[in-house]
Amino acid sequence: MSFLLAESGGTKTQWYLYNQDGLQKSMRTSGMNPNTATAEAIAAQQREEWGAELPAGEGLTLDFYGAGLGAPATEATMRGILEGLFPKATIRIESDMLAAARAACGDQPGIVCILGTGSNCCYWDGSKITANLGSHGYLFNDEGSGADLGRTLLSALLSGEMPHQIEHLFKDWSGGKKLLDIRTEIYQAPKVNVALAEYARFIAAHLDNATLRYMAIGRFSAFLTRHVMRMNGHRDLPIHFVGSVAHVYAEPLGEAMKMLQLSAGSIIAAPGDTLFAYHLQHLQNADSAHPGEA
Repeated sequence: MSFLLAESGGTKTQWYLYNQDGLQKSMRTSGMNPNTATAEAIAAQQREEWGAELPAGEGLTLDFYGAGLGAPATEATMRGILEGLFPKATIRIESDMLAAARAACGDQPGIVCILGTGSNCCYWDGSKITANLGSHGYLFNDEGSGADLGRTLLSALLSGEMPHQIEHLFKDWSGGKKLLDIRTEIYQAPKVNVALAEYARFIAAHLDNATLRYMAIGRFSAFLTRHVMRMNGHRDLPIHFVGSVAHVYAEPLGEAMKMLQLSAGSIIAAPGDTLFAYHLQHLQNADSAHPGEA
Protein backbone atom coordinates (compact mmCIF):
# COMPACT_ATOMS: atom_id res chain seq x y z
CA MET A 1 0.00 0.00 0.00
CA SER A 2 1.27 3.48 -0.83
CA PHE A 3 0.40 6.97 0.32
CA LEU A 4 0.43 10.36 -1.37
CA LEU A 5 0.58 13.57 0.63
CA ALA A 6 -0.15 16.95 -0.98
CA GLU A 7 0.42 20.32 0.68
CA SER A 8 -1.10 22.94 -1.60
CA GLY A 9 -1.08 26.73 -1.27
CA GLY A 10 -2.00 29.59 -3.55
CA THR A 11 1.23 29.32 -5.54
CA LYS A 12 2.54 25.75 -5.39
CA THR A 13 1.67 22.17 -4.42
CA GLN A 14 4.28 19.92 -2.81
CA TRP A 15 3.70 16.16 -3.28
CA TYR A 16 5.18 13.24 -1.32
CA LEU A 17 4.74 9.62 -2.40
CA TYR A 18 5.69 7.25 0.43
CA ASN A 19 5.09 3.98 2.25
CA GLN A 20 5.87 2.71 5.73
CA ASP A 21 9.57 2.47 4.84
CA GLY A 22 9.79 6.17 3.97
CA LEU A 23 9.76 8.60 1.06
CA GLN A 24 9.64 7.16 -2.45
CA LYS A 25 9.32 10.34 -4.50
CA SER A 26 8.62 14.07 -4.10
CA MET A 27 7.75 16.73 -6.65
CA ARG A 28 6.26 20.21 -6.97
CA THR A 29 3.42 21.47 -9.16
CA SER A 30 1.31 24.65 -9.33
CA GLY A 31 -1.05 25.68 -6.54
CA MET A 32 -4.61 24.32 -6.50
CA ASN A 33 -7.19 26.77 -5.16
CA PRO A 34 -10.79 26.28 -6.44
CA ASN A 35 -11.61 29.86 -5.43
CA THR A 36 -9.14 31.41 -7.86
CA ALA A 37 -9.28 29.02 -10.85
CA THR A 38 -11.82 26.70 -12.48
CA ALA A 39 -11.80 22.98 -11.80
CA GLU A 40 -11.07 22.33 -15.48
CA ALA A 41 -8.07 24.68 -15.47
CA ILE A 42 -6.65 23.19 -12.25
CA ALA A 43 -7.02 19.60 -13.50
CA ALA A 44 -5.49 20.40 -16.90
CA GLN A 45 -2.51 22.15 -15.35
CA GLN A 46 -1.86 19.32 -12.91
CA ARG A 47 -2.05 16.68 -15.67
CA GLU A 48 0.42 18.68 -17.76
CA GLU A 49 2.88 19.15 -14.90
CA TRP A 50 2.66 15.54 -13.68
CA GLY A 51 2.84 14.14 -17.22
CA ALA A 52 3.52 10.41 -17.39
CA GLU A 53 4.51 10.37 -13.70
CA LEU A 54 0.90 10.80 -12.47
CA PRO A 55 0.24 7.80 -10.14
CA ALA A 56 -2.51 5.46 -11.34
CA GLY A 57 -4.14 5.48 -7.91
CA GLU A 58 -4.38 1.71 -7.48
CA GLY A 59 -4.07 0.99 -3.73
CA LEU A 60 -3.23 4.65 -3.09
CA THR A 61 -4.35 6.77 -0.13
CA LEU A 62 -4.17 10.51 -0.78
CA ASP A 63 -4.10 13.11 2.01
CA PHE A 64 -4.66 16.50 0.40
CA TYR A 65 -4.22 19.75 2.36
CA GLY A 66 -5.29 22.78 0.37
CA ALA A 67 -6.03 26.49 0.44
CA GLY A 68 -9.54 27.87 0.03
CA LEU A 69 -11.38 24.78 1.28
CA GLY A 70 -13.51 26.29 4.05
CA ALA A 71 -16.89 25.89 2.29
CA PRO A 72 -18.56 22.54 1.41
CA ALA A 73 -18.93 23.63 -2.23
CA THR A 74 -15.21 24.26 -2.69
CA GLU A 75 -14.32 21.00 -0.93
CA ALA A 76 -16.70 19.17 -3.30
CA THR A 77 -15.02 20.86 -6.26
CA MET A 78 -11.57 19.85 -5.03
CA ARG A 79 -12.73 16.28 -4.42
CA GLY A 80 -13.99 16.14 -8.00
CA ILE A 81 -10.63 17.36 -9.30
CA LEU A 82 -8.68 14.82 -7.25
CA GLU A 83 -11.00 11.94 -8.12
CA GLY A 84 -10.47 12.79 -11.78
CA LEU A 85 -6.69 12.78 -11.34
CA PHE A 86 -6.54 9.72 -9.04
CA PRO A 87 -9.72 7.73 -9.82
CA LYS A 88 -8.80 4.64 -7.78
CA ALA A 89 -7.38 6.39 -4.73
CA THR A 90 -8.88 6.79 -1.27
CA ILE A 91 -8.97 10.55 -0.80
CA ARG A 92 -9.01 12.65 2.36
CA ILE A 93 -9.22 16.43 2.07
CA GLU A 94 -8.12 18.86 4.79
CA SER A 95 -7.41 22.59 4.99
CA ASP A 96 -4.03 24.27 4.64
CA MET A 97 -4.61 25.58 8.17
CA LEU A 98 -4.59 22.02 9.54
CA ALA A 99 -1.40 21.37 7.57
CA ALA A 100 0.23 24.41 9.16
CA ALA A 101 -0.92 23.41 12.67
CA ARG A 102 0.38 19.85 12.38
CA ALA A 103 3.65 21.04 10.85
CA ALA A 104 4.31 23.83 13.38
CA CYS A 105 2.99 22.28 16.59
CA GLY A 106 2.81 18.52 16.12
CA ASP A 107 0.84 17.28 19.11
CA GLN A 108 1.39 20.40 21.25
CA PRO A 109 -1.05 23.35 21.58
CA GLY A 110 -0.32 26.74 20.07
CA ILE A 111 -1.51 29.59 17.91
CA VAL A 112 -0.61 29.03 14.27
CA CYS A 113 -0.61 31.64 11.51
CA ILE A 114 -0.23 31.29 7.76
CA LEU A 115 1.52 34.17 6.01
CA GLY A 116 2.07 33.28 2.38
CA THR A 117 0.16 34.28 -0.73
CA GLY A 118 -2.82 34.50 1.66
CA SER A 119 -3.11 34.63 5.46
CA ASN A 120 -4.97 32.71 8.16
CA CYS A 121 -4.86 32.06 11.92
CA CYS A 122 -6.04 29.33 14.28
CA TYR A 123 -5.79 27.89 17.78
CA TRP A 124 -4.56 24.28 17.78
CA ASP A 125 -5.20 22.33 20.99
CA GLY A 126 -2.72 19.57 20.11
CA SER A 127 -5.17 17.36 18.23
CA LYS A 128 -7.66 19.66 16.50
CA ILE A 129 -8.37 23.26 15.51
CA THR A 130 -10.88 24.79 17.93
CA ALA A 131 -10.82 28.41 16.71
CA ASN A 132 -10.12 29.85 13.27
CA LEU A 133 -10.04 33.52 12.26
CA GLY A 134 -9.42 34.92 8.79
CA SER A 135 -9.15 32.81 5.63
CA HIS A 136 -11.78 34.68 3.61
CA GLY A 137 -9.42 35.49 0.74
CA TYR A 138 -7.71 38.58 -0.60
CA LEU A 139 -10.96 40.51 -1.17
CA PHE A 140 -12.09 40.27 2.45
CA ASN A 141 -9.09 39.38 4.66
CA ASP A 142 -5.52 38.23 4.04
CA GLU A 143 -3.90 41.10 5.95
CA GLY A 144 -0.12 40.68 6.02
CA SER A 145 -0.11 38.20 3.14
CA GLY A 146 1.90 38.50 -0.05
CA ALA A 147 -1.25 39.54 -1.91
CA ASP A 148 -2.03 42.18 0.74
CA LEU A 149 1.51 43.59 0.71
CA GLY A 150 1.55 43.76 -3.08
CA ARG A 151 -1.87 45.40 -3.21
CA THR A 152 -0.90 47.95 -0.54
CA LEU A 153 2.25 48.87 -2.43
CA LEU A 154 0.57 49.18 -5.83
CA SER A 155 -2.36 51.11 -4.39
CA ALA A 156 0.02 53.66 -2.85
CA LEU A 157 2.03 53.97 -6.06
CA LEU A 158 -1.06 54.35 -8.25
CA SER A 159 -2.43 57.01 -5.90
CA GLY A 160 0.84 58.96 -5.88
CA GLU A 161 1.31 58.46 -2.14
CA MET A 162 4.90 57.17 -2.23
CA PRO A 163 8.09 59.29 -2.06
CA HIS A 164 9.78 59.92 -5.42
CA GLN A 165 12.76 57.81 -4.31
CA ILE A 166 10.53 54.74 -4.02
CA GLU A 167 8.83 55.50 -7.33
CA HIS A 168 12.26 55.50 -9.01
CA LEU A 169 13.34 52.34 -7.19
CA PHE A 170 10.15 50.59 -8.28
CA LYS A 171 10.53 51.72 -11.89
CA ASP A 172 14.04 50.25 -12.00
CA TRP A 173 12.97 47.06 -10.21
CA SER A 174 10.01 46.48 -12.55
CA GLY A 175 12.03 47.07 -15.70
CA GLY A 176 10.37 50.37 -16.48
CA LYS A 177 6.81 49.07 -16.55
CA LYS A 178 4.11 51.71 -16.44
CA LEU A 179 1.86 51.56 -13.38
CA LEU A 180 -1.32 51.60 -15.47
CA ASP A 181 -0.03 48.63 -17.47
CA ILE A 182 0.68 46.78 -14.22
CA ARG A 183 -2.84 47.60 -13.05
CA THR A 184 -4.28 46.10 -16.24
CA GLU A 185 -2.11 42.99 -15.89
CA ILE A 186 -3.35 42.47 -12.34
CA TYR A 187 -7.01 42.77 -13.30
CA GLN A 188 -6.54 40.35 -16.20
CA ALA A 189 -4.38 37.81 -14.33
CA PRO A 190 -5.83 34.28 -14.03
CA LYS A 191 -4.90 34.31 -10.32
CA VAL A 192 -5.14 37.89 -9.07
CA ASN A 193 -3.87 37.06 -5.57
CA VAL A 194 -0.73 35.41 -6.97
CA ALA A 195 -0.16 38.34 -9.35
CA LEU A 196 -0.44 40.82 -6.47
CA ALA A 197 1.90 38.75 -4.30
CA GLU A 198 4.65 39.04 -6.91
CA TYR A 199 4.95 42.74 -6.08
CA ALA A 200 5.54 42.01 -2.41
CA ARG A 201 9.01 40.98 -3.60
CA PHE A 202 9.82 44.65 -4.17
CA ILE A 203 9.14 45.48 -0.51
CA ALA A 204 11.21 42.49 0.62
CA ALA A 205 14.12 43.63 -1.53
CA HIS A 206 14.05 47.14 -0.01
CA LEU A 207 13.37 46.63 3.69
CA ASP A 208 16.26 48.97 4.43
CA ASN A 209 13.96 51.77 3.24
CA ALA A 210 12.06 53.10 6.26
CA THR A 211 8.85 53.80 4.35
CA LEU A 212 8.64 50.29 2.95
CA ARG A 213 9.70 48.68 6.22
CA TYR A 214 6.98 50.53 8.13
CA MET A 215 4.49 49.57 5.43
CA ALA A 216 5.29 45.90 6.08
CA ILE A 217 5.16 46.35 9.86
CA GLY A 218 1.78 48.05 9.49
CA ARG A 219 0.28 45.21 7.46
CA PHE A 220 1.59 42.59 9.92
CA SER A 221 0.21 44.64 12.81
CA ALA A 222 -3.16 44.71 11.05
CA PHE A 223 -3.09 40.91 10.75
CA LEU A 224 -2.05 40.36 14.36
CA THR A 225 -4.60 42.84 15.71
CA ARG A 226 -7.52 41.58 13.67
CA HIS A 227 -6.87 37.88 14.19
CA VAL A 228 -4.22 36.80 16.72
CA MET A 229 -5.19 39.26 19.42
CA ARG A 230 -8.77 38.02 19.27
CA MET A 231 -7.70 34.52 20.33
CA ASN A 232 -9.15 35.01 23.80
CA GLY A 233 -7.52 32.94 26.51
CA HIS A 234 -4.70 31.70 24.28
CA ARG A 235 -2.44 34.72 23.72
CA ASP A 236 0.09 33.50 26.29
CA LEU A 237 0.90 30.54 24.02
CA PRO A 238 3.73 30.69 21.47
CA ILE A 239 2.61 32.05 18.10
CA HIS A 240 3.98 30.06 15.18
CA PHE A 241 4.15 31.22 11.57
CA VAL A 242 4.11 29.18 8.39
CA GLY A 243 4.68 30.51 4.89
CA SER A 244 7.14 32.22 2.59
CA VAL A 245 6.12 35.74 3.63
CA ALA A 246 6.65 34.99 7.32
CA HIS A 247 10.11 33.63 6.47
CA VAL A 248 11.23 36.47 4.17
CA TYR A 249 9.79 39.21 6.39
CA ALA A 250 10.88 37.69 9.71
CA GLU A 251 12.43 40.95 11.01
CA PRO A 252 9.51 43.36 10.41
CA LEU A 253 7.12 40.64 11.54
CA GLY A 254 9.13 40.34 14.75
CA GLU A 255 8.95 44.11 15.21
CA ALA A 256 5.16 44.03 14.87
CA MET A 257 5.05 41.20 17.42
CA LYS A 258 7.12 43.20 19.91
CA MET A 259 4.96 46.28 19.47
CA LEU A 260 1.90 44.23 20.40
CA GLN A 261 3.73 42.32 23.18
CA LEU A 262 3.13 38.90 21.61
CA SER A 263 5.33 35.81 22.11
CA ALA A 264 7.00 34.52 18.96
CA GLY A 265 7.30 30.81 18.30
CA SER A 266 8.81 29.15 15.23
CA ILE A 267 8.78 30.28 11.61
CA ILE A 268 8.52 27.58 8.93
CA ALA A 269 8.97 28.76 5.35
CA ALA A 270 7.23 25.76 3.79
CA PRO A 271 5.32 23.20 5.90
CA GLY A 272 5.57 20.33 3.42
CA ASP A 273 8.64 18.51 4.77
CA THR A 274 7.58 18.89 8.41
CA LEU A 275 4.03 17.79 7.58
CA PHE A 276 5.40 14.76 5.75
CA ALA A 277 7.50 13.85 8.81
CA TYR A 278 4.35 14.15 10.96
CA HIS A 279 2.42 11.78 8.67
CA LEU A 280 5.23 9.28 8.37
CA GLN A 281 5.73 9.17 12.13
CA HIS A 282 2.02 8.62 12.76
CA LEU A 283 1.93 5.93 10.08
CA GLN A 284 4.88 4.07 11.58
CA ASN A 285 3.75 4.51 15.20
CA ALA A 286 0.18 3.42 14.54
CA ASP A 287 1.09 0.50 12.30
CA SER A 288 -0.36 1.90 9.08
CA ALA A 289 -3.05 4.11 10.68
CA HIS A 290 -3.24 7.72 9.45
CA PRO A 291 -3.65 11.11 11.15
CA GLY A 292 -7.31 12.05 11.26
CA GLU A 293 -8.70 8.53 11.00
CA ALA A 294 -11.50 7.60 13.37
